[in-house]
Amino acid sequence: MKRCHRMPSTLLMLIIACCVFSSCVAGRQSPAPPATAIDWEDRTPRDVLAALRAEQEKITSLTAAFSLSVDPPPKGRPSHMQGVMFFSTAGANPRVRIQCLGFLGRILFDMVLKDGAVELYVPSRRTMFTGRADRAGAGNAWQDVMSAMLFDISEASLPEDVPLSFEKDMVLLRLKNGELRLDRANGLIRQWRQAETITSYDRYTAHTPGLPPLPEHIEIQAVDGSRRAVFMLSQPNLNKVPDDVFDLSDYTPEAVRDFSELEKQVTE
Repeated sequence: MKRCHRMPSTLLMLIIACCVFSSCVAGRQSPAPPATAIDWEDRTPRDVLAALRAEQEKITSLTAAFSLSVDPPPKGRPSHMQGVMFFSTAGANPRVRIQCLGFLGRILFDMVLKDGAVELYVPSRRTMFTGRADRAGAGNAWQDVMSAMLFDISEASLPEDVPLSFEKDMVLLRLKNGELRLDRANGLIRQWRQAETITSYDRYTAHTPGLPPLPEHIEIQAVDGSRRAVFMLSQPNLNKVPDDVFDLSDYTPEAVRDFSELEKQVTE
């Protein structure tokens, strides 16, 4: 897992843009890393949580192609998007850049979120939308995906006196706000269970020596089966994102609008 922070509002920005500018989904399968023997009998929940945090902290930035889809789709709106994402935890706050791509790599929108603000440029309109990133509502599948993608293990806390438990090939780590299920063979996170959702992490691949493997397939399902979302990564590049990536000043928009205008187009 990467070192990340919760940014639920980021995904609201993605679904708003996706609802206005559609695209398609693409992904690829990747081999799982080899299993390594772990003596779980000598591990405490604190040991396991500390090890997960240490692994997450090794990854400070990420560039990757991605695809994102939800089922059922929002009424009257496209439910798929693909493109390129950049992510960095350098500095006081995490930063994200999303380039959503259409046919033949055409940029449908280019979005940067940093320091609590969002900028989204739409080339076809030569318009820049700006606003704050803290206006998001909660409780939709798209937000669940980004929360899962940006899950910060350092925010997890343990209940008192609850030991590790085991279920078939899984190790169960109880948290105050849910449960992590780890692969008993290699210690990788396979599921994050919460009250309303189950997030599954799969297709782990070790891309860079010395850095932890990444899950290239993240799937979120509502416990009641009412919705499902899938986020896929490919061609990741770790710890090499320059600071100037999170800058849209090269664009020359003909108009600058408040982000609420883009939100209004989605809800109308």
